[in-house]
Amino acid sequence: MKYTIEIKETKSGWNFDVYNGRIHIFSTGFDSFHSVVNEACQKLLFAKIETFDFGDGPVPAHQHNNGGGWVADTAHVDDTVYVGPDARVYGEARVLNGVKIFNNVRVYDQAQMLDRVILKDQARIHGTAIIEGSIVICDDVCVNSVKISKDAEITRNI
Repeated sequence: MKYTIEIKETKSGWNFDVYNGRIHIFSTGFDSFHSVVNEACQKLLFAKIETFDFGDGPVPAHQHNNGGGWVADTAHVDDTVYVGPDARVYGEARVLNGVKIFNNVRVYDQAQMLDRVILKDQARIHGTAIIEGSIVICDDVCVNSVKISKDAEITRNI
């Protein structure tokens, strides 16, 4: 996993926190910068990094706060999205603006889901697919590298 260090100084010193693979260093007034960076690096070394196997071996991942489905740390799913407990989002997929993902749906590669999309059953959305608008994709549909942006219900492969 790649880590980013974010450093912020205020009037009174330095401190840190680790969140989503990033070290956030901020001022508190009690510690030297060097000791805080050292402590942050030690915390990262011994931190338990959650992983999940999406099919090609374990990768850093987390359970989404809204629904509990697994999301790879390389994917982006915003807080307005529902990812059901059996759904998975991985690769470099982006899921935004109130999308709902149910059942055994998989969204992966560079797929993008935006605005009111509902995915359910065994649907697979991947490649460079872009799905936006009032779209329902269900059954065992596989959508690969197309753009869909009108109101529709899709129950057959595209």
